[in-house]
Amino acid sequence: MESMSQTTQQTPDTTARPVPGAISTTAQFLVFDPGLFIVDMATPQSGATDMGLRLPAIRMDMTPATPARPGRAVVTGALAEGWMWRSDEPVFVLVTGGRVGMVLTIYRASTLTAPPEIRFRQINTSLTQAGAPGAPEAAPQTDAASVPLKVLVHVRNTGDVIGPGGRWLGTPGSNAPIEGFAVEPGEELTGADLEYQAILGNSWNTPWFAAGEFCGSRGMLLPLLGVRVRLKGAAAANFTCITSGHFVGKADPVISQDGEPCAAGDAPLEALQVVVLRREEAAGEPAAPPPAAPEKPRRAPPAAAKPGRKPKG
Repeated sequence: MESMSQTTQQTPDTTARPVPGAISTTAQFLVFDPGLFIVDMATPQSGATDMGLRLPAIRMDMTPATPARPGRAVVTGALAEGWMWRSDEPVFVLVTGGRVGMVLTIYRASTLTAPPEIRFRQINTSLTQAGAPGAPEAAPQTDAASVPLKVLVHVRNTGDVIGPGGRWLGTPGSNAPIEGFAVEPGEELTGADLEYQAILGNSWNTPWFAAGEFCGSRGMLLPLLGVRVRLKGAAAANFTCITSGHFVGKADPVISQDGEPCAAGDAPLEALQVVVLRREEAAGEPAAPPPAAPEKPRRAPPAAAKPGRKPKG
């Protein structure tokens, strides 16, 4: 990729301040080769305008195609339409069909002196571990019991696959990576009881997503390298969440519990199982019986009549 520089990411200031005065813009022309790129930024301070836009912010748009740049770019991210103003919500740029020209526009308040630092990274989406000679064969996996859940995974070249909690979704040993997932609780849990995030790279996770929300991507060729799923509040005290993942090139699954990372280095995730159990069931203890209904008071039986004296005879 041309016309871009590497920067060192700083810890962003997530506290928005009112932004008075004018807004300044800076535009830069970039050329991307085919591939998947991640664009994120860091800024020492930020502010909010009256229109609700956080500054500084960046936006990426594709230029018209030319014979020298005939490709196509798809820009997507956690924010709508390619806008970005938070370092934990990067923008993804997928380039196919040849080189592509892009315009990077930076919006910032004139009163904020420090410009944002922007970083570009190319992601290797090829499954180099898949089909490698001598790769271990994935062990067959069995489903497990779970409280009611609905789990969705998006598998490359397959699409969305949906199943209940405790079922393996995706195929161990298939080399078909999972690119996104969602977990929706059933009747024993509520949407406020559960959240999750995806692991996309080394020290790079998505934000935490609420139950039922799709986490990851579709059609961006960005495999998940792991997931974290955890319970919250009273549900965390009464239930436990066990997440198991099968990874490309790995024979045995990785098992994590209660929000710990379920990952295997840089190996893409190819099968996922999410189980939620009551803690006593997970510990192998019998579930506590429901409290017995209070007994209704019973009347004492009537006193038996005293036997009469037998006549003397």
